[in-house]
Amino acid sequence: MAKSKNVILNEKTAKIYAIVGLAFIVISLILLGTSINNFNYAQRVIAEGDAVNATCTRKWSETKKKSHKVIDYYYADATYTYGGNIYSCNRLSVDPYTQVGDDIRVYVLPENPAKYVQPKQKSNWFPMIIAFGATTVVGISMLYTAISSIRHIRKYGNTSLEMISDNNGSINNTHQNYRNQYNPYDTYNNNHW
Repeated sequence: MAKSKNVILNEKTAKIYAIVGLAFIVISLILLGTSINNFNYAQRVIAEGDAVNATCTRKWSETKKKSHKVIDYYYADATYTYGGNIYSCNRLSVDPYTQVGDDIRVYVLPENPAKYVQPKQKSNWFPMIIAFGATTVVGISMLYTAISSIRHIRKYGNTSLEMISDNNGSINNTHQNYRNQYNPYDTYNNNHW
């Protein structure tokens, strides 16, 4: 039987691969669920919450390289008053013209005034949702490969395979152990493998 590209020929390695794949899935699903929950919360706060003016207390910029372009991103810390209490905002996205003392619009829900949302935050969750979704798919693929490999090993036994590259760069199989695949009474196969 030919070796499949997606088959791991060592059961211990396949089990480790399965554990890593399962960890990918669990962590990614937790982060994906958190990202979707935060995105939905941001949507709800902006649609149903109260608009509040937060006062900028500190501003700074960070330079990042993106697609061969250097872009300046501007951030600010601010405070706002809601229901007689003062709350802090950290690392708000602002435009380059915002100065200390200027108002920055944020949204809050009356039942949770300490958790503020900026309209710009909604778009920030999309890349995270896509990234965690892709990582979940990778984890599922790893787990599937590991399970298939373990079934393959238990059905056909451990197949040892020495691979040597020829001058053309192709791979030649120089030795294969076809244990459990041939009739032990087939003297032709036993003598030639």
